Amino acid sequence: DIATSEAWLREILRQAPLAAFVLDRKGVVRLAEGKGLATIGIDPHTTLGRSMLKGRWPCHWITGNARRVLAGETFSEIANVNGGWISVKYVPVRDRGGHVQGALGFATDITECKRVVDLIGTIDAVLWQAQGHDRRLSFLGGSAEKLFGEDAESWLGRTDFFERHLLDEEREDVLKAIAAVAA
Repeated sequence: DIATSEAWLREILRQAPLAAFVLDRKGVVRLAEGKGLATIGIDPHTTLGRSMLKGRWPCHWITGNARRVLAGETFSEIANVNGGWISVKYVPVRDRGGHVQGALGFATDITECKRVVDLIGTIDAVLWQAQGHDRRLSFLGGSAEKLFGEDAESWLGRTDFFERHLLDEEREDVLKAIAAVAA
């Protein structure tokens, strides 16, 4: 039944590093659930019934983002909060006539992911991931751009990376090793 489903959803949000909030058209918080709210410094119990458009909030960008989403803009933002990182997706809720009636917000703690991305950027090597029998490049990171002198993004989806960047005397052994792992 609906009550059971709602209870399950609330429990998931309380345990996972996620958060969800609902604003009415005046910016008043009507729902605020999730462990991720603590990352932002928000207590869901004291937030309900309070306007995100007014007053002091733990993060300076909260009121500005509430204004943007209630003006009809859908957007995402990544923010540094208390030494961690969160990603917040904002979605306006519209009536059948297209008028904004409120907003939804979804926050995810991405601290560990951000740390890994930052670490990859400091590695003085080339990290890559290839997919399929044709070894189509799906990730290229580390110092690829510095070492090859080309934008790493331009290589994504290409199949000639290994042919262009491995020494002739190493190419056959590397390709055999890749084929063995992929088998």
